[in-house]
Amino acid sequence: MNLSESKNKQKWSTKCNCYLVCKKCKFIISQFEKCHKCKHESNQSYFPSTINVVLNVLQKNYQNSNSKEQEIAVIVFFCILAELLSKNLLVELMVNLKLPSNIQNKLLLDNKEFDKRRDLFKTITNQSFEKVIEGIDKENQYKNLLVLFRRIYKQRNKLIHSGTVYGFKDKDCKECVDQIPVLINMYVALHNNIIAKK
Repeated sequence: MNLSESKNKQKWSTKCNCYLVCKKCKFIISQFEKCHKCKHESNQSYFPSTINVVLNVLQKNYQNSNSKEQEIAVIVFFCILAELLSKNLLVELMVNLKLPSNIQNKLLLDNKEFDKRRDLFKTITNQSFEKVIEGIDKENQYKNLLVLFRRIYKQRNKLIHSGTVYGFKDKDCKECVDQIPVLINMYVALHNNIIAKK
């Protein structure tokens, strides 16, 4: 699915965020499917509504983009989407450990940067983020996504902290948009690999 080439007006939040979570075993499935593990039916959306909001903002900015500034806005919101997905997974992991909400909030506040959240993931799961990704990445699509994200994220931080806007490449906006489904699928796969009951 290449979102950058999509001509229809279907909302990206509908196209990309079509996942339900099984209440019984926590396995994530696509809409209109039964759980692959326990065959239980579910109608509970997996991702929080903030994901839909960001997806719709991304779509609006990309499809109406006619300036470099709007392209940069798309890249910034792509990073925000990645941060929200990361936070969602970490919260699930901490809830599973029955950590109090005040501890959860402090850990998230103390680990805002991507590398720190990767370290927090390892602390919680006793597994490195890279090793888990390697185990679920059958076609190297997540590896390629993370290479792009690390570069984009570094440049996004330069933009925020020093106002540097010249490090983005012309193709970055389109690449970010086309990686949105891959990004979402990666966090679904991480959930099913770690959170869902075996």
